[in-house]
Amino acid sequence: MTLKTFLAALLLIQLTSAQDAPSIDGRWRVHSSISGNESDIDCSFSLKDDAFSGPCTSPRGELQITGKLSGKKLTFQFKTMHDGGELTLVYSGEWSSHEKFAGSVEVQPLGVSGAFTAARLESPRKE
Repeated sequence: MTLKTFLAALLLIQLTSAQDAPSIDGRWRVHSSISGNESDIDCSFSLKDDAFSGPCTSPRGELQITGKLSGKKLTFQFKTMHDGGELTLVYSGEWSSHEKFAGSVEVQPLGVSGAFTAARLESPRKE
């Protein structure tokens, strides 16, 4: 293999990897099922380095999400009030495609857990 062929192959691998990397930027609907309770929140995520954040709208009002993205794995959380006490919902998931991700959710400090799915509400813009 010539050096030129090797460099071309290396460039192709890097471009393919960049295209396969998930992008969380954009609007998402996150559906949770926790102990028989179903809920949806609509979020606008923005990624900077490996951290993302954004506002979400729930039936209880506005929420602020903070999270981390590492490869195909992600975690995010938010705080909310329920029956006069503060709860933190912690989500851990993995990408299944560029349009969805799913995983588990834990309600702290109650120790109750469930599952979630997230679907993109709009496709990311290609620039």
